[in-house]
Amino acid sequence: MSNTQAEYVVIYSPADAGITHTVHVPAQQKQQWEKIKKNAVGNFYMTSLVRAVLRLAVGDKTVNSQAVIGDFKFTYKVSSDRKNIFIN
Repeated sequence: MSNTQAEYVVIYSPADAGITHTVHVPAQQKQQWEKIKKNAVGNFYMTSLVRAVLRLAVGDKTVNSQAVIGDFKFTYKVSSDRKNIFIN
């Protein structure tokens, strides 16, 4: 993977209940992701996005590797050891 972990921050980790994989986002997007997580209830697009990320975090392998949810383009990569997920 070309990106280093230093360029990313964690938004979900196994320290969270039910989470089995650590989910990382680009550091410059952390504030936006926290807003999405906080305001997802009642917003179809934010809820869809959070659900997709949580499905990845719990090990669901059926999430498409790329999708468009509202105005958001969602892509991710999984580390070679399958423990870390990097959202782009």
